[in-house]
Amino acid sequence: MNNHILYIDFGNTSTKLLLDNEDFYSFPSDNYLYENIVDIINKYNVNKGLYASVIFLTTDLISFLQEHNVFSLKQANLDLPFSIEYESIDTLGEDRIAAAVGAYSLNNDETFLTIQIGTAITYDYVINKKYLGGAISPGFAIRYLSLHNFTQKLPLLKIEDENFNIDMIGKNTKESIHSGVYWGVLYEIQARIDDFINKYQCPAYISTSFKKYLDKKLKNCNFANQNLALLGLKFLLK
Repeated sequence: MNNHILYIDFGNTSTKLLLDNEDFYSFPSDNYLYENIVDIINKYNVNKGLYASVIFLTTDLISFLQEHNVFSLKQANLDLPFSIEYESIDTLGEDRIAAAVGAYSLNNDETFLTIQIGTAITYDYVINKKYLGGAISPGFAIRYLSLHNFTQKLPLLKIEDENFNIDMIGKNTKESIHSGVYWGVLYEIQARIDDFINKYQCPAYISTSFKKYLDKKLKNCNFANQNLALLGLKFLLK
């Protein structure tokens, strides 16, 4: 059996895996994560890899990964296509670094903005090949959950696929929640993009599974692969 290289993006909600043969898997980041990772590594005879994680991994999982030469982005200490100017590198999420590398790999831009929209929304600025930092804010699910958890009467909602058309003015409580969450996210992102474009006239890349809700509304941006962090990890091990 041929050996394979594995790239893993451990996210808050889901964990995504990409093999060097382009096979792709996605699992919930839950109690079965260890078993799922072990199954994939054994199935593909993985002998090398790289991962980025925003969650705490068990000691057993880390040890198993290392036994198969699969290391975290920071452990691997690889050369990046830009310098890191962030004040606290130890607290900088590996997913943010990986996604920025993934965005860089698209066109080798020296200045660009990377936006990931998932459980959280992250903004990462690379200016003249220097990673400066960015911002983190709540994603769709967190905003819906917060409105429900920190009030007594507001229901827990989520973005709905059917007849998706959220008006600015909600005519009832449900519509008002959708309007507040959706347009709040959209205008926040658009403001960041506009500010960046006005200052630098350079590209802004968006990576998200929510593209269908945003691509007809957001302007002056490029919707990149929704697994941009995996592309970044792959670029670093090429």
